[in-house]
Amino acid sequence: MSDWQPIETAPKDGTIVDLWVYGDRCTNCFWSIGDEFDDDYTPRWRQQYSEAAGPSLDLDAEPTHW
Repeated sequence: MSDWQPIETAPKDGTIVDLWVYGDRCTNCFWSIGDEFDDDYTPRWRQQYSEAAGPSLDLDAEPTHW
């Protein structure tokens, strides 16, 4: 896939994708329903900050495309 797609069509099964956020590409992102470190298990987009399936950061904005 070479074109950006609307965020509504993005996979929400943990697949790693690039997202378009604040006019910039945000790499290694995935949809998360939360984990033991979340207080409320709120579903959200997160970004892995390593190649390993380890720690991640919550995105501070809603992406528009993937």
